[in-house]
Amino acid sequence: MRLKADRQAVWTQIAREADSKAVRFKDLTFKARILNINTEESVHRNKAKNTAFGKAVSKLVKREITAKKVSFTCNGVGKYKRPLCSVYINEHDYAKSLVER
Repeated sequence: MRLKADRQAVWTQIAREADSKAVRFKDLTFKARILNINTEESVHRNKAKNTAFGKAVSKLVKREITAKKVSFTCNGVGKYKRPLCSVYINEHDYAKSLVER
C-alpha cells in the first residue's frame, strides 16, 4: 500500500529508515506494510507465490484507501525495509476493520 506524508518531518524520518525502493521522492509517497495484517502474496517477484486471495485483498485495500485522507503512525521498518504503519480512516483502525470482515 502506498501512503503520502503530509508533513516534512514525517517524510524525512520515513525516507531515512526505509529502503530507497519503498519511497518515492517526486510525490512524497511510500510503500507501507499495515501492522497486524498478514495476507498471501499478490506481487511477489516469484509469480508462483502469488495467490488469488492475495490479489483480491490487495485490490480491496487499494479500492478502500486510494484517494482517501488517512492518518497513520509508523513504528520502524520491517524485514523488507518498508515502514510498518497503523492506518486510520476517520479515526478507525483500518487493520481491525479488515480482520473483523
